[in-house]
Amino acid sequence: MVVAMMVCWGGGRGGSGGGSGSEVVEKVRVVVKVVVVSVPMAVMVLILAVAVVVVTVRFMVGVVVVVEMGVRVVAVMVVTVSMMVVVVLGGWLRWLWWWWWWWWRR
Repeated sequence: MVVAMMVCWGGGRGGSGGGSGSEVVEKVRVVVKVVVVSVPMAVMVLILAVAVVVVTVRFMVGVVVVVEMGVRVVAVMVVTVSMMVVVVLGGWLRWLWWWWWWWWRR
């Protein structure tokens, strides 16, 4: 994401940066697209990493069966809720992007 922003604003491939009003608007649009795509993906990767750690700890500790079942239920709940959050967040960000695009076009 940072590289895309640098290239957009001229800091990447020797560009001078800046530009006319329409160029700036286009650069802002590209940066917003990158953010809209990368934020839900980053959230999903983070949540999946937490779920993997929870499952790994459950196998490493070797606790009593009742506690193990509780951890398994919690791990399943964490993965399920996290996927729902990613879907809702992604849908909301897509709606926000389209609204912003429409507002700039009118």
